[in-house]
Amino acid sequence: MNHLSVEEYAAKRGITAEDIDRESRRLSERLGVWKLKEVRKSHGITQKELAASMQVSQKRISDLENGNLERVRVDTLQRYASGLKGSLRVVITLPEGAVVDLV
Repeated sequence: MNHLSVEEYAAKRGITAEDIDRESRRLSERLGVWKLKEVRKSHGITQKELAASMQVSQKRISDLENGNLERVRVDTLQRYASGLKGSLRVVITLPEGAVVDLV
């Protein structure tokens, strides 16, 4: 049996480093929103209850928890975090490794 390294496997199938990076970011986002949903559930809060406390629709909570993040505003994320008795932290990591806290 011939074993391929990860690099050999990717090269053989035409998978680029950019493809791997893009998929890694996508999976990281999915894991993050899954964690949000699990925290909400562990607090015994329904999407409807959280939406009411945030003054948004239940669909907005569902969209957020299902990874539809393209149009999510920072203030919506802040209210979501607040609804779970948490806080929001927005961080920019620059190429040279510098980290800037925005919120």
